[in-house]
Amino acid sequence: MSRFDAFFKNLDYNGGPVMTSNTNYTLYWSPGGASAYPAGFITGVNTYLKDLEHDSRGHQNVDSVASQYNDAAGEFAEYNSKFGGELLDKHAYPANGCTRAPKCLTDKQIQEELVRFIAEEHLPTGLNHEYFVLTPEGVESCFEAAGVRARPMSPVHHSRSTAPTTATSRSKAAARSSTRMTRS
Repeated sequence: MSRFDAFFKNLDYNGGPVMTSNTNYTLYWSPGGASAYPAGFITGVNTYLKDLEHDSRGHQNVDSVASQYNDAAGEFAEYNSKFGGELLDKHAYPANGCTRAPKCLTDKQIQEELVRFIAEEHLPTGLNHEYFVLTPEGVESCFEAAGVRARPMSPVHHSRSTAPTTATSRSKAAARSSTRMTRS
């Protein structure tokens, strides 16, 4: 048993920091624009994150239990959630990432696009900022190298709380995309 496991008996703790608060952003990646998503999808996802913000610091739902966890520095994970806004990325998808689906993206391709978009739009990064990348129906994520079949992306497919330090250099090399950004 590690010294952290002995200290944190109710949680397997590996020594990293905890998110003391979070700002969630929805990033809809669709070269065809927002109309590519089913009716009500964008509104539904955004409403869910706005409701989390509304209930923040309360005891109304399962997210409120996060406040019982802390790190070695004494920082507590608080139910302090904010909705940072809806973002639309119209940048073209990269080449197909696998051969098992008509259009699929690898985790690496999704992460690279997120890094590019964050840098290009000068969006905040850090442990307390989460970006949820959502694609329209028909775009799948694949892990072909691991022998796993392609699967449809789930509504909350990928979040990245920090951008690598290479984000700036990558964004300068990337072509400008046509994007629209709205914030609530």
